[in-house]
Amino acid sequence: MEVRFVVQPFQDGNDLRDFLHAVAQDSELTTLRIIVAWAKRSGLGRAAADLQAVRNRGGKVLAVVGVSEGGATEQGLKALIELSDEVLVFHDSGRTFHPKVYLAEGGDHALLLVGSHNLTAGGIAWNYEAGLWCRLDLTQRADRQIRDDVVAYYERLKADTAVCLPLDSPSLAAMLMDGSLIIQDEDANRRSLESTQPDAPEDTDSAQVLDEQVTPRLFGKSAETKRRAPVLTPRAPAKTPPRRPVPATGSVPGSRQPIIAARRWFKRMDGTAAQQPPSPNTNPTGNLRLSQEDFSIDHKTYFYRVFFGGLDWHPNVNTSDMDELWVPMETVVVGDYLGEINFHISHLPSRISGQGNVPTVLHWGDLGRRMRENNYVGLYVTLERGDADRFALTIADQPMGQFLY
Repeated sequence: MEVRFVVQPFQDGNDLRDFLHAVAQDSELTTLRIIVAWAKRSGLGRAAADLQAVRNRGGKVLAVVGVSEGGATEQGLKALIELSDEVLVFHDSGRTFHPKVYLAEGGDHALLLVGSHNLTAGGIAWNYEAGLWCRLDLTQRADRQIRDDVVAYYERLKADTAVCLPLDSPSLAAMLMDGSLIIQDEDANRRSLESTQPDAPEDTDSAQVLDEQVTPRLFGKSAETKRRAPVLTPRAPAKTPPRRPVPATGSVPGSRQPIIAARRWFKRMDGTAAQQPPSPNTNPTGNLRLSQEDFSIDHKTYFYRVFFGGLDWHPNVNTSDMDELWVPMETVVVGDYLGEINFHISHLPSRISGQGNVPTVLHWGDLGRRMRENNYVGLYVTLERGDADRFALTIADQPMGQFLY
């Protein structure tokens, strides 16, 4: 096996475009498998001639592509349909599909690139990327084993049929209507081609939320058993931030800056949620149950793993199995800006049997007095998570938009 380290975008380096050119020029390579997180027209347009060269000599292009984190585009998925003999979309909700693997084989050898390169303009040549480019000698047992392992990985993904769906024009149309998926539109996002760097790509690899439609989700649950993520130990208890009084009426100076929501959840508040108990002998709960409502989510894990996923959850020192964190949220209540409030969020699986199957709650905390002294029953509370992990909480007569998974 020959191995070289591939780096871009240096003038004296190699990149994904060089690998695909090499595949196109080697007539013995008849099968190209691609397993990649993102595909965009900006990348496929630059790779089209090389992929077509494989097919023109009777070879096949097989691809598994992801749609996690808003990295895929409608145009990129359409291009894959046109340029591939088989293309599938992999999406395991709550986990990011993130591989970048390219294997071309035929005859007695294979070319393999494993690195950080997506099928985007950035991944092809523009971004800073790195990987290993291997020439496998298939007459050697060790090299054949590597080839076999990559093929087996492709087939294993393909066999997980609840989360790996064939891509064609009808299924793409259905995916574009699935409100839980973020699939960008390169035509809507296209930047001006005028640039101080004329070879700059037409777009970036960053995700932008463009579609807020809500429909039943297409992808199910993976059939594969997963290894548990390693636990960071020891985990120190969360530190309680300083309390800040919230006025019972009126607002504080300033205004909330617009937030581009990547996730959005809302509910219409009843007396319990709005801290207006039905009986004067009943104490307010002090919290907001983060429930399923009418959305296609598993609320038992969604808020812990997805909506507040990746944040710094810590164990509660007094309650076994409870995790908690404090999340600063820019808060607006019935048009009044209240600044950034640190909300306590707690997750306790044992609540499932004792609290209406809702394990995760938001504690009203510093907003509690205002909730008790004003009647917000019937209004909507909206939670949003946006760019740079900015959070917002809004209480208004309507939600702030459609649900975003």
